[in-house]
Amino acid sequence: MSTPLPGHLRLAFTTAANKPAIEELFDPRVKQSIDPDAQVAGRSGDIFEQHVANGHGAFLQDEQGTIYTLTMAWHLKEDDDAHKRPRHTEIGTALTRLQGFHSASIVIAALTLKEWWSSRSPRGVIAGEVSNSNIPSTKLFRDTLAWKPIKAAGMLSDINKLSYAGVINYDHRDDAKTWYQADRQGRQKLARIILDFMDRGTLRDKQGTTITLDLAALEDTGLTRLRLEALASGISTKKALRAIAPGVTPR
Repeated sequence: MSTPLPGHLRLAFTTAANKPAIEELFDPRVKQSIDPDAQVAGRSGDIFEQHVANGHGAFLQDEQGTIYTLTMAWHLKEDDDAHKRPRHTEIGTALTRLQGFHSASIVIAALTLKEWWSSRSPRGVIAGEVSNSNIPSTKLFRDTLAWKPIKAAGMLSDINKLSYAGVINYDHRDDAKTWYQADRQGRQKLARIILDFMDRGTLRDKQGTTITLDLAALEDTGLTRLRLEALASGISTKKALRAIAPGVTPR
C-alpha cells in the first residue's frame, strides 16, 4: 500500500490522542507493505496505550495527521518493581512509510536523547535489538547511529527476559539477534545527526526529492540547539548540559 509523499513533516512525541494514527500503521494492509518480513513485534493493549499516552514514542507526521515514521521506547522492568525509573529502555517498533529518506535515524536519535534526558531515564541501558539478518537495521544501529553491541551475558539475559514479556504476535524470538546500546559516544553521534538535519531542514532521498522537516519538538523537552551542540562536542553529563542556558533555537 503506497502513500503519497508528503511535502512537510514535523517531529512529535506521542500523546493519547495519537493512538488511532499509530494504530493505522499496524493495520495488516499497511504493516505488510512497510514490514513485509514481520520484523516488528506487536505489543499488548495496556502496555501500548500507556507508553503512547506517556510520550514514550516519537514520530514524523504530515499536516493531515498521517504518521510516516514511528519509533517507540519501551520501559522495561519487572511487574513488582516499584521504582519510578525503568530498569532498561528498549528502542524499537521502528516503522516507516518512507523509503530512502533515512527518516528512522532522526526519529530514533530524537527519541533516544529525549528518553536519556528525562527524569525517568533507565537505571540500566537504552538499547535496541536487531536481527542479524536485517542488514539495513544492523547498518542503521551499528554504523549510522554508532551504537555498541552489548556483550555482557548477564545484561543480555536480563534485557531479553524483560523485553519479550510484553510482546505479542511475534515469530522471530529464536533468530540470531544483537542488542545494541546507546552509550556516551553514541549519544554524541545522535546529537550530531539531529544538528545535521536541523541545518539541512529537509529529508532527502538519492533522487534529490526533499521533504521539509520541523524538529522544534525537541526544544520543548529542553534539548535546545545549544545543548545539542554541547552534547555533540563531548559534554556528556545532564548536569553540565542543564547548566547551559536554554537559549533560542534558530528556525
